[in-house]
Amino acid sequence: MSFSWRLIPAVGVAGVASVAGGLAAITSINDEWDADTTTAVPPSREKLVILGTGWYVYCIQCCLGLPLRPPASTPPQSKPSASTRTTPLPPSARRLPSTPPPPGGVAGVASVAGGLAAITSINDEWDADTTTAVPPSREKLVILGTGWGALEVLRKANKANYDVTVVSPRPFFLYTPLLAGATVGTVHHGNIIEPIRNFVAVGGRGAGAAGGASVSYVQASALSVDPSNHKIECELPPASWGETTDVPATRPSRFSGAVKVVAPHPSDRTRVTLDYDKLVIAVGAQPATFGTPGVAEHAFFLKELDHSAVLQQRLLECLERASALVTTNARGEVDKLLHFVIVGGGPTGVELSAELSDFIRTDVKRLFPHLADRVKVTLLEAAPRILGPFAESLSSYAVEHLEEVGVSVQTGACVTKVAGPHKATIRTKAPDGKAVETDLDFGALVWAAGISTRPLVRDLAASLGKDAGQDSRRGLVVDERLRVKGVEDGSVFAIGDCAVSGLPPTAQVAAQQGKWLGRALRDGAVVQEAEPFSYDDKGKMAYVGKHAAVVEAKLGPPKLKVQDHFWWRSLHGAAPASDNETRAAAELTGGAAFAFWRGTYFSKLMSPTNRVAVGVDWFRAEMFGRDVTVHQAQMRRRETTAK
Repeated sequence: MSFSWRLIPAVGVAGVASVAGGLAAITSINDEWDADTTTAVPPSREKLVILGTGWYVYCIQCCLGLPLRPPASTPPQSKPSASTRTTPLPPSARRLPSTPPPPGGVAGVASVAGGLAAITSINDEWDADTTTAVPPSREKLVILGTGWGALEVLRKANKANYDVTVVSPRPFFLYTPLLAGATVGTVHHGNIIEPIRNFVAVGGRGAGAAGGASVSYVQASALSVDPSNHKIECELPPASWGETTDVPATRPSRFSGAVKVVAPHPSDRTRVTLDYDKLVIAVGAQPATFGTPGVAEHAFFLKELDHSAVLQQRLLECLERASALVTTNARGEVDKLLHFVIVGGGPTGVELSAELSDFIRTDVKRLFPHLADRVKVTLLEAAPRILGPFAESLSSYAVEHLEEVGVSVQTGACVTKVAGPHKATIRTKAPDGKAVETDLDFGALVWAAGISTRPLVRDLAASLGKDAGQDSRRGLVVDERLRVKGVEDGSVFAIGDCAVSGLPPTAQVAAQQGKWLGRALRDGAVVQEAEPFSYDDKGKMAYVGKHAAVVEAKLGPPKLKVQDHFWWRSLHGAAPASDNETRAAAELTGGAAFAFWRGTYFSKLMSPTNRVAVGVDWFRAEMFGRDVTVHQAQMRRRETTAK
């Protein structure tokens, strides 16, 4: 076991911020910013005699720059006699007690406080506990979803002003930026989720917990919304005490036979109705198949925690089966089992390819040395280049680096059909411009090619109609204050991936929209009077493998040329951006970008528990390898698809 210098970036940013914040806190508390200030030395210096050894004397001496330590306590001072007022004191009388303060105590506390202050500033959380006066009667606020936007509304809204109800079939918040790493064991699945009950329980440990306010959680799926009558119809999940039967796995696989599943009784479809005064729709989106045959039946997705767990199982199944075939000299298509294909060259597809390459380069080489050289990863992108929203220079760097770490990147390649769990057809262009279709064999195919609207969003938009402004197939069209167009009383809001606002469907957008809406509801409950939502694009980043990343951070004054999110704006039908909406972009690549990537994601984890757990996971993966035993223990998990 050897130490790797690459561990430093994992905690570098947080450590530097913590130390700097701690020193700044100590200096501010002690009013010592002028500690080293000096003036010109006069021709002659006066004699200053200080009577006493208390804290006031200590402060005077600090300002004079005398290297003296503070006393442990202030002893009682006797009143000087008339003779002593004019008699010079001996040197020993001017000494302070030599008892030192507690070693490192104040500095340690201030350092921790400085680190917490840095994280709070990065996450824009200084108003986390801000409340306003409790009104005579409280309105009913219903939040649909437990994602980035929904959670920020819950944390920022003044829960003393509302009876808040959170509705979602998923009882936890999922930290999606680390989902690709969880697939290969870089972090554990349980360490990137935060139970929603931690945010609604009295005294919950999650940031922004209710603390006694009227907040409740209902585990259910919203089926329909009636804006005219302010009602939501929901369905509870099936009970686990249904009939147990042997049925084929929902995802056909040559490795999986019949499994035990719980078949809910036909009558076990409990539906409930909720009333609301204000409704926030933050249900996100679902994977888009674009009508490609076979994708829904045979491809894997990577948007939910279950997606990652099921994909993790398939990866280990392929490795173990291939190893068995090689070890026993049995006939079998080993190379097909060891080929993993990712469709979609956005951040999700790129980061999954990078994590797979790291897994192969380190853990597969250690645990399956006879297979490591035969494992292949292919990244397919239909567009001319990967990471389309990024600068072209960063996209080029990502391609070069991925190729170096063993990922085959193919642009202009479109999947036309997935014929089975191990075969697909792709279309590419030949040098003469003609379309060429070829068959592709693989052990697993991951579909990360885009998102589409959920049925709830699609049905609500259709009921409001195009005449009301709902003319987009990508979600609910909202105005500048995130109100759903077509709802006359302005009581329904949409944020995140389910909202069409002219902004990209990213976690950064959803979180900022959630914070803005939560604060608007908190600061007076009259969103109509709030300033319109303004998106502050802080940049984009993606991990590309082997401790390298690409970062495009927005800094400095506005540019003279419009280029920020022009593609997403045209895609979502929004007005062109003005010249003042863009800022200069600082581009980082390699190890420095990796440190920035990890430091940022570490600081944005929702609770101290998650930060500690993820930090330990990163350390463990670097020093001892990924915990593959956990993956193998989960291989008996029932194959399922969260839709």
